[in-house]
Amino acid sequence: MKIAFTLILAALGAIGYPALAANACCEEQEFRGVGVSPDGVKIQLVEVKRVSPEDIRVTWALRNTSDKSQVLTLGQGASWSDKFKLAYDANLLDSGSRLKIKVAKDQKGDLVAASHQPDMRAKGIVLGPGKTLTTWAKFIAPERVKRVSVDLPGATMPWEGVEVVQ
Repeated sequence: MKIAFTLILAALGAIGYPALAANACCEEQEFRGVGVSPDGVKIQLVEVKRVSPEDIRVTWALRNTSDKSQVLTLGQGASWSDKFKLAYDANLLDSGSRLKIKVAKDQKGDLVAASHQPDMRAKGIVLGPGKTLTTWAKFIAPERVKRVSVDLPGATMPWEGVEVVQ
């Protein structure tokens, strides 16, 4: 089971932004960063999808439009949580019940989300010039949840009334 999950995570990480761009659900925004203010980085919500009766996977992309590397997050660089900073404060808001839904955690307390290795010298996650990083997080939400607002760390504004696709 663990091997299959690892393979799925690797496959999701290998999916490039251009492959998902045709299905992007929402407008691109300026990315404010997490603890830093990168220049020329855009964030786009790509997909909000129900992957099981109780699970919603949210996928988004960060695109560096500048000609230099940009630090996306700022932390200690070696803290266990630094690798999850892009998803740590992500939330869904169920449009029907007004219930705030946090990123799911596993039995060890780690987020069920993409893990990105921070650059130790920069003390954060770095995105190279002209590069795109696709990332994701999972949320536990009842089957009745059909429409949500998505609040991602570093986004200027939440994306409102996004349909959860099946």
